[in-house]
Amino acid sequence: MAHIKKRFKGWIFAALVFAGIMFMLIVYGGPTIKGLFKAKTAKAPWAQGAKAGTGAEQTAGEKTEENKIVQVVVHKAAISDFEDVLPAMGTIRGSKEIELRFEVNGVLDAINFKEGDFIKRGDVVAVLNQQDALLKVEYSQSKLKTAQTQMLTAKKKLEIHQKLYGIGSIIKSKLEEVALEYENAKSQVTSAEKEVAFAKQEVQKAYMVSPIDGVMGAKDVEAGEFITSNTKIAVVVDISNVFAEIGIIERDIPKIALGQDAKITVDAYPDTEFKGVIDNVLPMVEGKSRTITCKVKIDNASGKLLPGMFARGSIYVFSQKAAIVLPSTCLRDKNNDGALDSAFVVDQDNIAHLKDLQVGYITTDN
Repeated sequence: MAHIKKRFKGWIFAALVFAGIMFMLIVYGGPTIKGLFKAKTAKAPWAQGAKAGTGAEQTAGEKTEENKIVQVVVHKAAISDFEDVLPAMGTIRGSKEIELRFEVNGVLDAINFKEGDFIKRGDVVAVLNQQDALLKVEYSQSKLKTAQTQMLTAKKKLEIHQKLYGIGSIIKSKLEEVALEYENAKSQVTSAEKEVAFAKQEVQKAYMVSPIDGVMGAKDVEAGEFITSNTKIAVVVDISNVFAEIGIIERDIPKIALGQDAKITVDAYPDTEFKGVIDNVLPMVEGKSRTITCKVKIDNASGKLLPGMFARGSIYVFSQKAAIVLPSTCLRDKNNDGALDSAFVVDQDNIAHLKDLQVGYITTDN
């Protein structure tokens, strides 16, 4: 019995070893055997026909691949109103910005405004010390009185000599001499009157008045300073109408023209659009920014837009009613001449065909 058990254990051990060997042959030897089998098959004469049949099937597959329907993304064309808007940025400027300066030199006596005050045309903005000017007026007026007295004296003298000449008491040359004295006295009076007018005008020049209705900017001087005709006192700005000075890059210059509509927004009123039109396009491209300055005129009756505000503009460079709008990616150059003149159009059978198109306007996207 012990002998049978020992033998049975030997068989179990042998079976396990055999199973292990077979497992290793299957796992590691299978690919090698398969490769050897393929190599022998390829060398066999009967395998040539099978290879030719496989090539025919491959060619048919390639043809099927070539004739395979290609799925594409289709854009549905529709008639709609089209607008091309050119974005730009710039600064708000007053329609008139006038620097105020005195015509004469003097000491600034008073300033009659604060920054941001609204003033009317003719309002006195600042005053120079008038002491010297008033002295000149008094001196010229005294000279005028002296000249007027001398003229009256010369006139009476002429009247007396005319009577004496009438009765033959004096000769004619004496009368003519007195007449010349009277004419000289009259010219002295005329000169003195002009001096008085000039002195009064000098007094008026001591008063600076605003030439327009507008808002006062920052003042550059203080009372008590000595002022010359080159000293800027302040700037008055007309804001009833303002300009948005915006920069246009070189490639967009051909799109800009006078009279085009534009809309401007500012950070102070982000939800408000201010309508305007292009009023002027400067004829020079700035060197550093490589942009051309375009002025958009805006009605500012509300007074919300102030000089110096940062402006964002939208210029409507093209518009078309009832236009067929397509993405630019749909267009093709049929003749390879650089012009986009065609597009694939889907027929009723859902097959795309290349059709000629007449393109009216092209943007970056449409």
